[in-house]
Amino acid sequence: AVSLFFYLTADHIKSFQVVQGTLSRNDTYTAFAMRTESVQLSSGSGYVQFYTPNASKISRGSAVYGISATENADTSGISSLQTIFYADQDGVVVYGSDGYESYTEDSLTPELFSTKASVVSFDSGAQTEPGNAVYRLVTDEQWEIAVPVTNKQVVTLSNFSTIKVKFLKDGKTQTGTLNLKSINDQNYAVISFTSGMIRYAEDRFLSIELVTNNGSGLKIPNTAITEKDFYKIPAQMLVQGGDSNSSGFLREKTDKKGNVMLDDNGQPVTEFVNATIYEQVNDENDNPVEYYVDMAAFNDGDILRAQDSATTYQIGETVPLQGVYCINKGYAVFRKIQFVDQNAEYSIIKKQTQYGISQYDYIVENASTVSEEDIVH
Repeated sequence: AVSLFFYLTADHIKSFQVVQGTLSRNDTYTAFAMRTESVQLSSGSGYVQFYTPNASKISRGSAVYGISATENADTSGISSLQTIFYADQDGVVVYGSDGYESYTEDSLTPELFSTKASVVSFDSGAQTEPGNAVYRLVTDEQWEIAVPVTNKQVVTLSNFSTIKVKFLKDGKTQTGTLNLKSINDQNYAVISFTSGMIRYAEDRFLSIELVTNNGSGLKIPNTAITEKDFYKIPAQMLVQGGDSNSSGFLREKTDKKGNVMLDDNGQPVTEFVNATIYEQVNDENDNPVEYYVDMAAFNDGDILRAQDSATTYQIGETVPLQGVYCINKGYAVFRKIQFVDQNAEYSIIKKQTQYGISQYDYIVENASTVSEEDIVH
């Protein structure tokens, strides 16, 4: 009955099972498409019949459209009653114009992205006159999109030379070459592609996502994150254990009054401490500089001595590491984490880190509800 009472009245800690995942946090933009294209003008008057499907490839010398004198001259094939007009180069035929065909990077302005393209469609069966626009021809598979970006977004995007773009029109993704440019006092991300142009040949403005969130790893809630202090110890103080291959530190022994104990030769007596090292900090040549060590093995003021050396170091300086409380064994144990990515609710952390967590581990969902070594119900 007593056990049941304490169980029912105790705080029950909510757990979270660690899973692998990514963060859905990519910025969405309106992009302006730029292509090598031109509007082709009619060379005759009459009624137009198109022979090539809209937004399709055509080769030089192929029939694009015909013009007849009568409105009902539409036939299933090329009619001898029509004047036929042929493509003078390879390209993609589009039966519509929006007036932006000649725009380049230098034409970009912030105001451009707050407008919508007004497309004039060219319809089979419509009447035309010499000099009227009759179709648009895109003659290069290479194309670009541009999006205005803030200074903060420039910082993020500066880490990329190529970038994956998701086109929201059809959900397809494509990787392009990224260049950051300042045009008319506005920052732009200009992305170049060598394929895929035909899919969006009819579109001038495209809704896109720039996939900057490529990191994957273990997904945890931000509420699970806590901090723990560790002693900072220079790497030169690390020694090998006397009767084992384990690494640790030599600590000077003291008596009950706190005085250093001396041997028969007047030298400080040392003891080997097999402390847990949670992190190793390296220099630019990948050589260890310092270690972050669990504080449970030492006290402030302890003196460490380097092996075969008179060099000493006094324990005291600490550094915080971020981590979570793992509760696989029924009590809270601090485990270190290393971040890959983070948004307002979740973090992605590296897998297989020393003294870290693994997929399917259970952690405390809200780290503020427990302390290390607490038994978790």
